[in-house]
Amino acid sequence: MHTRQQKAPSVWPAIAFLTLAYTLAAWIVLQIAEVSFEPLGLPEWALSLVVVLAIAGLPTVMFLAWRWMRRGQVDEAVANIQPRPWYRFWARVIDMTVFALPIGIVFDMAAP
Repeated sequence: MHTRQQKAPSVWPAIAFLTLAYTLAAWIVLQIAEVSFEPLGLPEWALSLVVVLAIAGLPTVMFLAWRWMRRGQVDEAVANIQPRPWYRFWARVIDMTVFALPIGIVFDMAAP
């Protein structure tokens, strides 16, 4: 008798979940930095550095989540995430925002 192998869970829902969590955490950090850097007397470029690190961190988080999922090093709770319709909508909105943000920054810098 032939037995079927169990299909491995898709890695994309977990990657989307971790990306959403990172995006939310980065947004909170940016809000705190925007409010607190000037009163602390930090240079103006410090806020730009935080923004660049937050943007650069997103692909890093996505890559690490993918690697951990492929190696099976992520909790079962994260691996078995079943995305809901509202979650998919907001994940797409955040993804579009993250991908459009660098384009907006470039156009803003190019404006006279």
